[in-house]
Amino acid sequence: MQRWLFILALVVTLAFGHAAPVTELPWSFKPLSEQALPKIKRADWPQSRLDHFILGRMEAKGLQPAEATEDRVLLRRLYFDLIGLPPTTEQLAAFRKRAIVNRKSAIENEINSLLASPHYGERWARHWLDLARYTDKTAKWLNSTAAAWRYRDWVVRAFNANKPYSDFTVEQIAGDLLPNATEEQVLATGFNRNHMINGEGGRIAAENRVEYVFDQTETVGTVWMGLTFTCCRCHDHKFDPLTQRDYYGLFSFFNNTPVNGGGGDPATAPNISVGSPGQKKEIADLEKKILALRKEQETGRAAAKKRITAIRKSFPKVMVMRDGKPRQTKVLTRGVYNQPSDVAVTSNTPESLPAFPEGAPKNRLGLAVWLVDEQHQLTARVTVNRIWQQFFGTGLG
Repeated sequence: MQRWLFILALVVTLAFGHAAPVTELPWSFKPLSEQALPKIKRADWPQSRLDHFILGRMEAKGLQPAEATEDRVLLRRLYFDLIGLPPTTEQLAAFRKRAIVNRKSAIENEINSLLASPHYGERWARHWLDLARYTDKTAKWLNSTAAAWRYRDWVVRAFNANKPYSDFTVEQIAGDLLPNATEEQVLATGFNRNHMINGEGGRIAAENRVEYVFDQTETVGTVWMGLTFTCCRCHDHKFDPLTQRDYYGLFSFFNNTPVNGGGGDPATAPNISVGSPGQKKEIADLEKKILALRKEQETGRAAAKKRITAIRKSFPKVMVMRDGKPRQTKVLTRGVYNQPSDVAVTSNTPESLPAFPEGAPKNRLGLAVWLVDEQHQLTARVTVNRIWQQFFGTGLG
């Protein structure tokens, strides 16, 4: 009898999926506020505000900081953390010579040198590309590739250029919607085209399209806010203060894509043709040559023009974002693509989070601006925790 009661309860839960109403927001949803520095015993140890909190937690657990590590270990830690490569014996020897004179200055110079290394962007792009579900393989059933590596290179350049995180966010979510968007800003939106393309012959195009929008919605929700939005496709979230309506409000920001879900093309439109820096330089040099020939009234425009056309035709196509005709978004019953309910929603953000910026457009650009607003507590917390984890292997909590 008890077994049948358990099964009945499980069936009801799966069928309706409603959880008890959240009476109080979890701490992570509460606004950010500056915290008072904790009391510590070793007042001479901290070199920043953050060090006070680290030492305070350690002292509360009866722990003490380790002594300063020796040069070889320190340098290896710096190199692996910042560029993912070990120092050479020559670099270690040079560092030791500088450290004898002034160790603090030697450390600072080494850090600045590593931050200026092109390997810095390669190292730090890696963890972001994991979040962006990056792969050159986009077709589930076809052994084909797309030129997503152009997007990968954009990420590397962004880290090497020390692009502000607000710009890094806005350009990836809505670079195509920026005024007078550059090729680089449009290329950045490849972030949301890294979803897997299902080119199976019997696959329904309309189902594909909805799955792609699901992927974009949930990836943004997870990467910037650390939320398991997937649960809300079918029902209100059981643990987080998120409703099914919240999910489809976010879904609506991405639902205007002109992608129809059909075909097995690994670079389905919208896309742009993007050349490499070397190709672009060759075109620029040839255009200068054409200009020089014109000035000299020579007739030799033609070979250079032909070469430019050939180079541009060789540019690979990169999938990017673009909005098409507006679509009406309805809450999907149990998340099934062809079972819309009677509940229509407009583009909006979850009610449990900060209000949408006043005057911001209700499109992906407005959504990106909302995510990087200084009042958005989840973006800040998730980002800091992720960087902390890269250095120390665990989150701040």
